[in-house]
Amino acid sequence: MTQEPDILVRRPREGTGGALWPRRIAVLGFLPEIPPVPRDMATLVDGLLDSGIEVDLLLPPEAQDAPLGITGQVGRYRLDLSDEPSALTALRGYARERAPDAMISNRDRAGAVLVRLPAGPMRRIVRNGTNVVEKTNSKHLLARWIARRRLASDLLKADGVICVSDGACADLHRFLHGRQTPPIARVYSPIDLRAVSALAATPIAHPWLVEKELPVVLSAGRLVRTKDYPTLLKAFRLLVRRKRCRLLVLGEGRQRPRLESLVRRLGLSDCVDLAGFVPNPFPYMARADLFVLSSRFEGFGNVLAEALAVGTPCVATDCRSGPREILDDGRYGKLVPVGDARALSDAMWTSLETPASPARLREAVSRFERDRVVAGLLQALRGMRGLPEEA
Repeated sequence: MTQEPDILVRRPREGTGGALWPRRIAVLGFLPEIPPVPRDMATLVDGLLDSGIEVDLLLPPEAQDAPLGITGQVGRYRLDLSDEPSALTALRGYARERAPDAMISNRDRAGAVLVRLPAGPMRRIVRNGTNVVEKTNSKHLLARWIARRRLASDLLKADGVICVSDGACADLHRFLHGRQTPPIARVYSPIDLRAVSALAATPIAHPWLVEKELPVVLSAGRLVRTKDYPTLLKAFRLLVRRKRCRLLVLGEGRQRPRLESLVRRLGLSDCVDLAGFVPNPFPYMARADLFVLSSRFEGFGNVLAEALAVGTPCVATDCRSGPREILDDGRYGKLVPVGDARALSDAMWTSLETPASPARLREAVSRFERDRVVAGLLQALRGMRGLPEEA
């Protein structure tokens, strides 16, 4: 690699006696977006740093100087995934220079490059953040076959695969059925509960939440087909016939023109706001009366867990996979069939009329607390190397 890290990372904790493994982890697969590191990955990296592990981030050129949302100190290295042969050359150079104990890919393209490195002491770990079958279903038959064949080939070359939910793990086992699979472990997306509590107290200026005249339903996520906002909008139109309220959607994406047109056609312009991307959604979640996830499929469903973390009642589609686990089979929020606007509307109305206790909802997310998830990740990595848990 041609670039030295811009900041030296912290060293392992005293008292490890050199036995700590892994000592250094590299993470790759980030996109030239703002922010380049998703919130859950930034939380995971901070947890690793606090555990005494060095972390290098392999970032696209456009993101080299971008804020990362990480409070600890990391090494930054360039990795342009737009050209796979060049990326592979750069990755080999990085591996020789820094010799990480493990490299974790965060996206499919990064995983495809990572598994082309030769097998050796370094663990090549593919992190699968979604449902591998569902995400290819929208492709036509030939493209779907090609995509699934390549994905299976890449996954089978890895030294280990991490999935973000039990459902995603089960889906991956079905996808690779009959093959000699690498170790597969479930490691949830982490939440820093202390940080979330502080962020949720931040003032916001949206008039619907500052001086709340009507109940506010909130949703958040990219404006893409998989989030199925059309069903949410149709369900909301049914809801406002029974109860006056407002819908606020946080997020940006290529489906915006279509959704804006649908809002107008449904006559919802005065009570629906597609508010765009906000870097800190937590004060919106904390002040909303209900959070709704309408996805066709998920790997986990980070925003659903985050809404529970601030004590906001939730409704979600029972999609593959994530929401059923997060809501504990409906114990912490109602689950409805995917694409069923009537059922979604009824669940929203019931949840607004008889909201669950915020304290009870916060109980649901202890499984996803940052340090607990980081400990699970390290245990999984050690198992993928054949080490005992306490190594």
